[in-house]
Amino acid sequence: MDHGLISIIIPVYNREDKIGRCLDSILVQTFHDFEILIVDDGSTDQTLAVCESYMEKDQRIQLFQIEHRGVSAARNKGIEEASGRYLLFVDSDDCIDAEMTAALMAQVKASVLVMCGYVLETENKAYVHVYDEKKAVSLCDKTELAVFSRKSLLNSPCNKLYEHQIIMDRQLRFKEELHCGEDLVFNMNYLLAVDQILVINQPYYHYCWGGSSLSRTLSSNSLLYVEQMRHEVYALLPFYHLKERDIAEIYRSILAMNLNILDAKGFYYRLMKKDWMKDKLNEDLTALKPLLAYTSVFVRLQGWLLEHQLYTIEWLLRRMYRLVRNYQ
Repeated sequence: MDHGLISIIIPVYNREDKIGRCLDSILVQTFHDFEILIVDDGSTDQTLAVCESYMEKDQRIQLFQIEHRGVSAARNKGIEEASGRYLLFVDSDDCIDAEMTAALMAQVKASVLVMCGYVLETENKAYVHVYDEKKAVSLCDKTELAVFSRKSLLNSPCNKLYEHQIIMDRQLRFKEELHCGEDLVFNMNYLLAVDQILVINQPYYHYCWGGSSLSRTLSSNSLLYVEQMRHEVYALLPFYHLKERDIAEIYRSILAMNLNILDAKGFYYRLMKKDWMKDKLNEDLTALKPLLAYTSVFVRLQGWLLEHQLYTIEWLLRRMYRLVRNYQ
């Protein structure tokens, strides 16, 4: 039985306070031909009860339960249970504009990954991510991978409409052994099956940052997780035939991810004492160093400071740079 043209997959874990808002935003879509697959990743609060109450209101909602194994396992369960021609992932913390599914469906084309922009909402500020704010729609070649990386448009599956058949034919799944960058790896594998990327330059997806969630909790192993992701990404890069300038941008983004994790966990000051942390950053620097000529003056200075273990100065420089960008 066909339950809807789009299967909307929502992984959820202990989000009794957020899942209702998420579902409300989906149920008011102007496009109605969809099913909602909620995959509960072993919640221990009242999340299940909230989801069950919504099931009673709308027959398009299905609820599945799995043992707690993480967001990738929950999404994979949704892929296996989905019946729609297209798949859309929405995180339980987040919400979407009423026009999102209609806008995505209006742009569907063969061998094209369709996505929209998104807004990252923090406690203090909202950051809009689109490909080109001057255009309504941008049609791009997938070799522009570095541009999408720089604009943070490939790091999540949640603003994209995937062809279910492509995922099944290529046996694509989110890698459960990865705990960082699994979404980027999934997207890079998916893009190998299409020719172009179409971006609707409207932030229909609201990515709500705050508190812990399935995909946003960092641990003391985060640097090791980035290393695992880095090996996966580096293995995929040759298939894209990128220019050296674009490869440099990918390397830079992974270095930045490592530094952001250190900041978020309060580990940065420990670089002066922990050799294994220095080694992880040095691996990123070694990969980037031959390509530094293709990077900005800021990145070159940043690399020099890290290479000479001037971590405090690098941290201050990065903080100043971020403040300037935020106030522009």
